[in-house]
Amino acid sequence: MPKHPFRTEIARAGLDSLMADPRYFDPDHPEHGAMVDMVQRGFQLIFDSPGDRGRRNPALSGPVPRPGLLDAVLRDKAPNRDGFESAPTAERQRQGRGVMLAALKADGFPLPSGLGDEDAPAIKLPPPRAGEGETPEHGPLAQSGTGARPDHLRPPRRPATLPPSPPTGATDPWPASPISKRFREELHNRESKIDNYKSVNGDAWGRYQLKEITRQQIGLQRKDGSFTGKYGVNSRDDFLKNHKAQEQALADSMADNLRQLKSKGATQNIGQEISGIKAKFRITESGLVAAAHREGAGATNRYLKHLERHGWKSDSSTFPPGEIRQKFINIETRLREFETISHRP
Repeated sequence: MPKHPFRTEIARAGLDSLMADPRYFDPDHPEHGAMVDMVQRGFQLIFDSPGDRGRRNPALSGPVPRPGLLDAVLRDKAPNRDGFESAPTAERQRQGRGVMLAALKADGFPLPSGLGDEDAPAIKLPPPRAGEGETPEHGPLAQSGTGARPDHLRPPRRPATLPPSPPTGATDPWPASPISKRFREELHNRESKIDNYKSVNGDAWGRYQLKEITRQQIGLQRKDGSFTGKYGVNSRDDFLKNHKAQEQALADSMADNLRQLKSKGATQNIGQEISGIKAKFRITESGLVAAAHREGAGATNRYLKHLERHGWKSDSSTFPPGEIRQKFINIETRLREFETISHRP
């Protein structure tokens, strides 16, 4: 079966939705391990063909999924591409969530509680080819009538990690970047892991998933969406093909975020220790710009003000409800993960 033309965009939107579940972030929750297992298996479903297997995370165990399983689900369930790309983030994640739950159910993976079967209809799968669904240790992969997976075939419970980056070419398209190479690689690992410079998710483009409002702020586009010609970019395709332009755009965006963080007083908190949801960490300039890249300088400063009012102790139950709550979780994750990854060369 041919690959679905925008399988990655839909699948990643669905996994983003599943990773927003509070159980995924709470190591003390009894279903935390099941949520981590499910997301890891979701990444395996994306990397399902022989050519992809070198890009799979070696930490993920269990048999390689049957090639074509995710594409079979997308064939029956995928939304219209134009409608998907133009939809708000929450709607794209809702649609992607349904696709991924359907694929996981078709794979025989036991869904954690609360993830209803109404989002995971039965799918007619392509017939397996010789050798598929087998492991050297256990032979053919048996699907039980209940959809349960034998314990020895389930991925191990461990902190979720993304698959390793595909080769991007040994050369740096802009060695003079004021952003360290390690910081850029780590940012890329969290923004466009699969498609790299050509990645498109709604209005987020490229290796670092710069959104339209960001592209406008750095002077790449006007408010009407037209291009200014900055970096030699005059269309979306120009931007996706011009790797140096994407690196320059990231540098300008980070400089603008740092300026905003300073003007809002957020950088005055550098060095402050936070008792986070998952671990203690300290606020650093690199963590701040990484968080602002993900959710904006304004939301990052709002998170810090909230933590200050609560004695610098993070508790997701005290976060504002709805979209802001998820933003706070994303911001804290970035602050913690980029604490010691300097953005300066």
